[in-house]
Amino acid sequence: MQITIKQQTYPLTPLSTFRQQWQLPPEFSVTHFEPKNSSELGSIEGSGQAMLQMKDYLVQLAQRVIKPQDLLGSIDLLANLFRSQLQMINTEIGLRSVEVDFAVAGFEDVLRATVYHLYQLRVTYPQDVAKIRQLFDFETVYQNWLAGSTHVSAKIYIYPHDNHTFQIQLLNDAYGRMGMQIQINDQTHYVQDTSLGCPAAKFMHGLCAAVAEVMKETVCAL
Repeated sequence: MQITIKQQTYPLTPLSTFRQQWQLPPEFSVTHFEPKNSSELGSIEGSGQAMLQMKDYLVQLAQRVIKPQDLLGSIDLLANLFRSQLQMINTEIGLRSVEVDFAVAGFEDVLRATVYHLYQLRVTYPQDVAKIRQLFDFETVYQNWLAGSTHVSAKIYIYPHDNHTFQIQLLNDAYGRMGMQIQINDQTHYVQDTSLGCPAAKFMHGLCAAVAEVMKETVCAL
């Protein structure tokens, strides 16, 4: 896996691998530097069925509202439908308004990236539906969007270990804390640690993938 920071791409080292390379203790993690305060955050525990029902409903709506000749125009409508459905089940989840906004914005951004990908395929292979289906790659679109959402926190933590001084800044993506940027002497390492990742990330990926599939089939039906 890799991340993109200021338009530069860097490989991500798994936390377990980095610990082994530098003989670090098990405590060395994102949690050690910034424990998660979940007291004010929403939770999807116990709301799985409602979220699955919402996903199925949104996919059914997508099949009706996505317009073949105006995929971009369909995105705003889908985003508004997602917001209204999310707000309806929010009594079971307890998301703050800013968390709802982030979820809707991410949904919208992924769909927009998907549409651009489909437009490129459509222009390149205007008469070849089989080729469009073959080359449609939602996972790459999604991972590129997620990688591009990464940013480095400003706060620096100092961690001395084995005659080295580790300067650590946390990495955040669209779903929250996902790793660390670690400076050791003149070397910079990017380490993945998703232990505090958003529990709704898997749901959002599945929802976006399902709607993207509807978009692909809509384009292929032209």
